[in-house]
Amino acid sequence: MSTRMRRNDKIDPRQKKELARQKYAERQIDKFVKWSWRMRNRVRSRDIKELQDEYNIKCYTKINYKD
Repeated sequence: MSTRMRRNDKIDPRQKKELARQKYAERQIDKFVKWSWRMRNRVRSRDIKELQDEYNIKCYTKINYKD
């Protein structure tokens, strides 16, 4: 995402919408995690993965195995 400014010093509307969609997805996942922890006392990774797929969020983790 570039930081080009428009002539009137406002951010490009497309970038603004993209950021709003990203923040909305983050809020929805955060809301689900809090609900799941409160109701079930656990958060299943399968549920998180489904939400990430639904909102098109890419999340990569590094697994460290001890020898």
